[in-house]
Amino acid sequence: MEPLIVDYRFFRRSYPSRYIWHFLHLLVMVVLIVLCSVVAVFYSMGYKLNLAARTIEQTGILQLGTDSASNPVTVYIDGAAKSSTLPYRYNQVLPGEYSVSIKKNGYQSWDRMVSVEPNMVVSFQHIVLILTSPIQRPATGTDLDLLAHAGHPQNGLEVQNENELWIEGQFITRTSDNITNAQWYPDNQHVVYQAGDELLLADSDGLSTERLLTVPGGVPIDYTFKNNGKILIYQLGQNAYEVTLF
Repeated sequence: MEPLIVDYRFFRRSYPSRYIWHFLHLLVMVVLIVLCSVVAVFYSMGYKLNLAARTIEQTGILQLGTDSASNPVTVYIDGAAKSSTLPYRYNQVLPGEYSVSIKKNGYQSWDRMVSVEPNMVVSFQHIVLILTSPIQRPATGTDLDLLAHAGHPQNGLEVQNENELWIEGQFITRTSDNITNAQWYPDNQHVVYQAGDELLLADSDGLSTERLLTVPGGVPIDYTFKNNGKILIYQLGQNAYEVTLF
């Protein structure tokens, strides 16, 4: 039997090689941990990677809520469905302009453009969704009493040039028909006004509008609300009606 011959030079080469590989492995792990920590810190501060611009940008938050419609609804942002419930909080939104739409079967959609800025919260917590076909019935004696004694809150509201609506000196909207009977909605977040044959509900900045009622002949009407804006009461000629809006 031949004697076993061991080449110790193999071990002298292997030990340094193993040490280097262990060191590199440890270094990679440390770098990954540091990178993950940095990313987590930036994320918690509201920063996000903008792949299109290849930059890291501070983001904003978009909050949506409603007092008028129950779930389910569908919230669309730039045409993509994001949520089936309200309230909805959309975090880590890159700065820019977004098309926001809220839809519910049997209701008019709420649509508007929303501008999101860095480190800012854009909030619409009092969105009103109106029935596509509001339910109308003859007004009661109580309704007539409410209508007769109703105030028409116009704090800061002003109609200029017959077809322009202004709030505290700020231009809100312009219509092709004359604006009449402008007043605040009960939530003080929306404005109601008649333009031609339509009674309209608008956000206080005029960027979203919904139809409450079509007025036959476009005759100016007297109107008020009850149940926190859920029911509209109006008089047309000798007849008075109440309309369930949502």
